[in-house]
Amino acid sequence: GGGGESGRSSSPAHASDGLPSRDDLDELSIKELKALIRRGGMSTTRCVERHDLKERAQEAVVRIHEGRSRAEFQARQLRGTNKHSAIIAGLETIVLEPTDQRDVRVTVFCFHGYQASAKELAVLMGALQKHLAQRGTRFVLPQAPESQWWPIHFASYIFAMMRGEDTKAKKLREVPEGVAECRVLMETFFDAYRQQFQPSDKETFCLMGFSQGAMLALDTALVHLDLPVSGVILIGGFLMDVEFWAKQLRQRRDLRVLQIHGLNDNTVPFAAAQWLNELLVKSGARVQFIPHSGGHDIGPAASTIQMMVRFLLAIS
Repeated sequence: GGGGESGRSSSPAHASDGLPSRDDLDELSIKELKALIRRGGMSTTRCVERHDLKERAQEAVVRIHEGRSRAEFQARQLRGTNKHSAIIAGLETIVLEPTDQRDVRVTVFCFHGYQASAKELAVLMGALQKHLAQRGTRFVLPQAPESQWWPIHFASYIFAMMRGEDTKAKKLREVPEGVAECRVLMETFFDAYRQQFQPSDKETFCLMGFSQGAMLALDTALVHLDLPVSGVILIGGFLMDVEFWAKQLRQRRDLRVLQIHGLNDNTVPFAAAQWLNELLVKSGARVQFIPHSGGHDIGPAASTIQMMVRFLLAIS
């Protein structure tokens, strides 16, 4: 099976940027099949024979098509927005500027979830931007190093939740590994934002996040009390360092919070949202708690966008 590594010109389907069809795969060399598999973000491990490589290459073609479709959908949704990229404190960041060139009144910092991408939330932010065209709203979406704000060990969380109240309470009091470094990163990030964007004294911040990003949004508002935070939006968020959070929430009394969580969330159970809500309310935050019927997601897009728009209008 190792013949054909060299000595043949690239097939027409592979020479262009087009993707080979199933029949075209028969014409590709071993080297070309491996390159196609890598292009699909996959590994050639356990591909012993040529037909193994061909099957894996078929999967790669599907993945590449899906990635292109996603990218094209995102591009269509963001058409008409004033989007650009920036490097802020070393983080690749998507920035959506107000489309009406007005002075910025509110900047929404949006933090993605674990092993996710800022691009995935950019479509949602673009939709919000269109609803807030006359309100001077900027959206800033940083990309985490290695797509995580800190490491998450899911097994330890699941184990703690199943072991009873004492183990659960201990887990919720912990500061996860990597959070201390992330807090320093956020301080650097917001210092760099101020230097690069020169916000006016009237500009306020809304910190928003999904899943791990929701934990980061709330933590940043509570750690960095000097930030002019007028509201926090938490989607599918969890708790950590709860004693510190409770103490800091008393320093930010009347913090406005929009909390959104799926009743059928199998990643961050709805019970965790209830614990978080209880902590926020007991500590004096002004919380709007919106359960939805979905899972670990934003819920019905149209109604979620409507709720967010209302929240952002109220805090601006």
